[in-house]
Amino acid sequence: MKPQAPSCPQCGSDRVWKDGVRHLNDGASVQRWLCRDCGYRFSDPAKTSKRKNLHNFYRRVGGWGGQPKNSAKAVKALKELEETEKWAAGATENASESDIRSLLFNFAWWMKKKGYSPSTIDGRVKILKTLARRGANLRDPDSVKEIIAKQQTWSDGRKELAVEAYSCFLTMIGGKWDPPKYRR
Repeated sequence: MKPQAPSCPQCGSDRVWKDGVRHLNDGASVQRWLCRDCGYRFSDPAKTSKRKNLHNFYRRVGGWGGQPKNSAKAVKALKELEETEKWAAGATENASESDIRSLLFNFAWWMKKKGYSPSTIDGRVKILKTLARRGANLRDPDSVKEIIAKQQTWSDGRKELAVEAYSCFLTMIGGKWDPPKYRR
């Protein structure tokens, strides 16, 4: 007869996987389990001490964005998304500024759904935010082209990145433009 897997002490689910072996100080080993529902990692409670093992709670698996739960990349990406949400949800005095914020938040979310990396999303949103702050109307390609051309402190590579960011933005809103040519 096959031994039955224990249920998860966190959520009570019976859907658990074997997740390696834990070696004890006395030379014995205990089977580790991973709950497929909540990601809680635990040992068979019948074969371990009765002491509550809080260490396992903080080592849960199954994080955000394909990363382990507590990895630095996952934590950073989650914080960036929360900051973007706060930035987009912030109340402003100017209705057009609020419109720009919601537009850029929707752009970031669209790129996230399309599978762009968090660094690409962050960079493109920052560039568009800078263009809007410097007077560009993001819904008017000629306005954006003019503002990019006026940036004397920007290198041609930076201007090329701004053109790529705006082209991606226009793809999201269904617009078209004749982009200026810049080379690094």
